[in-house]
Amino acid sequence: FYAWLVRTCQQAGYRPGVVSRGYGGQSSSYPRRVHIDDDPHQVGDEPLMLARKLSCPVVIDPVRSRGAHYLYRHGCDLVLCDDGLQHYALGRDLEICIVDGKRGLGTGLLMPLGPLREPESRLNSVDFVISNGAGKLRHDGVMSLLPVALVNVRDPEIKRPLNSLDGQDIVAVAGIGNPARFFATLESVGINARHRGFPDHYPFSARDFTDCPGPVIMTEKDAVKCREFARDDFWYLAVAPQLDPDPGPQILKCLEARR
Repeated sequence: FYAWLVRTCQQAGYRPGVVSRGYGGQSSSYPRRVHIDDDPHQVGDEPLMLARKLSCPVVIDPVRSRGAHYLYRHGCDLVLCDDGLQHYALGRDLEICIVDGKRGLGTGLLMPLGPLREPESRLNSVDFVISNGAGKLRHDGVMSLLPVALVNVRDPEIKRPLNSLDGQDIVAVAGIGNPARFFATLESVGINARHRGFPDHYPFSARDFTDCPGPVIMTEKDAVKCREFARDDFWYLAVAPQLDPDPGPQILKCLEARR
């Protein structure tokens, strides 16, 4: 979604930057600009993935407002806050909430009894709701992630067609919030693999793959943690976001009205 949002804003003339908490990272100083060759254990897996994927600055800082000021001082005129709906210490001009289309709001209960950080009524105060996959909640657009290629984890310049591993003993791994979604995506394009799910932000090491003699397919977020020890047959699934209907014009209209 960030790739789509950054591109939409850049095409409208904005100079966006992304600020993230840097969950899972152990940086010794903040704010910290994330570079493509950084250690994921220092900056976190998602910020590093964003830095490699987006054509805009990415900064980590548990104090998001400090990170936002850093971006403004370095030429950005629009700050996108990753996972920031509940970070009320940071002012905001526009709020976008992404919900899981299939799981919706789950039990509807707040943590720790349920999955929600805030009650369902919070959706009434956000500007846009994007459904990740078709669902029943009200939304302003449905996002689909369309698989486009297999990308080599060690050398991202190497890409192969989705069916290039047919007939091999493939293991699919995912250390994300909903591994089942990733496995279902692989199956939807005819990739048959043994599934191994891990907790979100799982710190992969080479030991996790000693019993995987054949090709391994993972998510792009997991790939940033596996690049250092990846074999030649480690691949991640590259996807392209599509939104229907396209909320871009309305998002830009809201941004312009609140400048």
